[in-house]
Amino acid sequence: MVPRPLSHAELLDLSELAGDAEVIATKGDVVILHFTSLIKGRIRGKGLLARLGLSKTIEFVQAGESRGAGGEPLVGSWSEDFRRGDRVRIYLQWRDGAYRTPAWNAAERRSKKDVG
Repeated sequence: MVPRPLSHAELLDLSELAGDAEVIATKGDVVILHFTSLIKGRIRGKGLLARLGLSKTIEFVQAGESRGAGGEPLVGSWSEDFRRGDRVRIYLQWRDGAYRTPAWNAAERRSKKDVG
């Protein structure tokens, strides 16, 4: 059984980072995103731009498993099919040293007109 889709408010609550982004590249389960706007959070990273809060590019692991607000595993796992050039609204958690989506519906494809 697939868990119910989380609402925008629930996704925001579970996420450390959320916003509109463009897929720059994919490497297996890793997706490189460039954010055009942030709704929540500040990008983590090792470089100078990230430490200054100026970085807008991240890598995230696209396969995941559902977790509750307390971090407990829920039923189901998933993987997205991102392609270079896709525009998405995405909600991400920092878990196990990488950004990951907190739920199966945490990435929503957007049209160019929806994403500045």
